[in-house]
Amino acid sequence: MESSNGNSKEYRIVIFDLPVLIVNTPDSQPILSKDVRVENCTINMIETNGEVYSYGTAGIRGRGNATWYKKDLLKRPYNIKFDKKQI
Repeated sequence: MESSNGNSKEYRIVIFDLPVLIVNTPDSQPILSKDVRVENCTINMIETNGEVYSYGTAGIRGRGNATWYKKDLLKRPYNIKFDKKQI
């Protein structure tokens, strides 16, 4: 995957018969808050058969209360709001 500033990263994905959701933020900006939405993120999904689907752009922020106040948690829930309606 390549960011808008030309940097690229290679990811190795191990498939467990589940699709993989990939969220790319502008300039690899981290999502650090449940209050501040990061806009213009691209959303892609890799299906178990290897097909890649693009869902366009969206805004994303953290979701929940306790999970965002405990700094040692590695997994956090997110809220995604797509720019266009998804079917």
